[in-house]
Amino acid sequence: SQAETDEEKNQERYREFTELLEKCCDEGICFCKHKLPENYGKRCRVLERIMREAKEQPTLYSSWSVENLQTEVRKRNIALPKKRSKAGLTKLLQQSDSSRPFRLMHLPVEVRLRIYGMAFDGGRTGDLDASSRADIAEPALLRTSHQIRDEATAVFYGTPYFRFHLP
Repeated sequence: SQAETDEEKNQERYREFTELLEKCCDEGICFCKHKLPENYGKRCRVLERIMREAKEQPTLYSSWSVENLQTEVRKRNIALPKKRSKAGLTKLLQQSDSSRPFRLMHLPVEVRLRIYGMAFDGGRTGDLDASSRADIAEPALLRTSHQIRDEATAVFYGTPYFRFHLP
């Protein structure tokens, strides 16, 4: 019925509002807990702007037609909804995107080597002097699989990270 649909919409709006309000509190925009602050009007306008920007933020599928969205939904073997609106199809695809695993090992070796290089480039340096013995801690990434270890070991040990101090 129409009343139930309106109630569902109101509940969804309230949920969105409370999530955004919590985000605003976390980011220091709003500090109210159980009462409105003195300048709540300005803060409410900021919250409204944040909510408006969140709604208007373009997505990957913003420029796609309904037909293209439907084709992509079918490719992923997702059941098409009865109401095939652009917003509904976009939401289905976004949910599917967030649940898809990232397959690192399906990338070309050259790309994986660059990723390993970026992962190891944490600004680590080693100080060398005559009295200290530098032990290099092996990163956890090298312990994830034999293939990654074989590919990434040369990247990790092949880049010098030493700082020399002259007396």
